[in-house]
Formats: sequence, C-alpha cells, structure tokens
Amino acid sequence: MDKLQEIIHTWVINNGYKILGALLILVMGYYVSKAVARGLERFFSKSARVDPMIQETLLKIIRIGVVGLTLLVFLDTVGLPISGLLTVFGAAGLAIGLALQGTLANIAAGIMLLVQRPFTIGHWVNIGGTTYIIESLGLFLTYARLPDGPKVMIPNSQVWGMPITNFSVTYRDMRRLSETVGISYRDNIDHAIAVVQRILAEDARVLKNEEITVAVGSLGESSVNLIIWAWVPRIDWWQFKLDFTKKIKEEFDKEGITIPFPQREVSIRKD
Repeated sequence: MDKLQEIIHTWVINNGYKILGALLILVMGYYVSKAVARGLERFFSKSARVDPMIQETLLKIIRIGVVGLTLLVFLDTVGLPISGLLTVFGAAGLAIGLALQGTLANIAAGIMLLVQRPFTIGHWVNIGGTTYIIESLGLFLTYARLPDGPKVMIPNSQVWGMPITNFSVTYRDMRRLSETVGISYRDNIDHAIAVVQRILAEDARVLKNEEITVAVGSLGESSVNLIIWAWVPRIDWWQFKLDFTKKIKEEFDKEGITIPFPQREVSIRKD
C-alpha cells in the first residue's frame, strides 16, 4: 500500500499541471460553446436571410463541434494518444453505423431537407396525405403539430421519402378556389351561372384580373354539376372558401335554385 501511494503521489506531482490544464480546457470549452451559440443567435436574429429552421440545426451542429474539439484537446493535454483513439472510435463508429442504418438515413434526409428547404417553421404542409404545421427540424426528427393541436414527431427519412405539398408557398402568393356545386335538372343553368358570377364579382377578395371560370363540368346522376374556379390571395383562401360555401346556399335559396340530394327513380312494371 505504501508503494502504491508513493506511485500515485509521484504521478500526481508529475502530471498535476497537465490535469489542471486539461480541466481548465474542459471548462473553457463549455463556456466557449455557449458564447459561440449566443453570438450566432444574435447574428441570426438580425439577419433575415437565414432560414429559422436552418438556424436551430446549425446551432446544434456547431455546439457539438466545439464540444468535440474540446474533448480532443483535453485528451491530448492529459497525454492520451489521439491517433490511436481515433482509430478505435472509427472502428466503433463503423460498427455503430451498420447497426443504426435507419438513424443515419434520418440524418442524411435531414441534411437534404435543410439544403432543399421544401418548408420552414410555421408552414402548412401535406406529407403523405396528412396536413401538418411545421415547428422545427432536428438531426433525426421533424417536429410538427396537427391542425387540431397534437404534437407529431416524424422521422426525417419518412418526410424526405414522401410527396410534400406546401400550402404556405403558392404561385404568385395566390390560390385558386376549385368548387363543384350541383343544381337540379329542372333549374335554369344560365340563371345559376349568373348567380355564381354575381357572388364572385361582389366579393373583394376575388382577384378580378385573374381567370374566373363558372361552367357546366359534368352531368351527374342527380344533378347538373357546375365547376367554379376563382383566384384569391393565399392568406384569404380558407376563410373565403367557408364564406363562399355559405353564400352559395343562401343565394340559391333566394333565387329558387335547388341543390339536389342523391335520388333514384324506381319504375314498377306489371307484366
């Protein structure tokens, strides 16, 4: 025991400064990573050119990079062979990578989403048939919520591998209302078309310089189906759709135009 204590005492005396310096490096690295992150946050807050979704991911990557560099300097300071450790970590990383192929696919997909930027924070998007509101993008997961509130975490590889429809980015920042309204076979078609055109003309949200179409689209089993196409500003589209649907019913009732329900004619034959 005396010999062991002597060895430990000698080692501490000979390497004490190295240990103290290495600990200081760890502490400095921690504070440097926080300082760099704060500086970048201030820079991003003043720059409108950097996408908010990219900002968060970049901050995470830079923090990890600073911490990793600090650990390498720490190991070198205490005298551990970094080259040998890197070889060991490389072999371990290969084995872990083979075991976590799905995780690496999520990272690769996250990088592609950052590069291509099909959406950003706050956008309404349809991914694989479901509509989400994007909250943030991580290295492994895309964080979003459903329109009625629940939070959703989607693996990046699933997002990248699905068709993405972004409702928050449209042609010239406008969106077309595409409605089909049925009228009775007994109603006057031209009268119904004129009523719809009047409703569109009276609504200030309808872009009058864009093409407006009201025409017979098809002859259904129980109704003559009118197609209605009109362009409105993107931010007004949803409320306009709700208001227009209500207005159609009210005006058709006033004008005596019937919106029929499915019907069948039954003939009884007596042989």
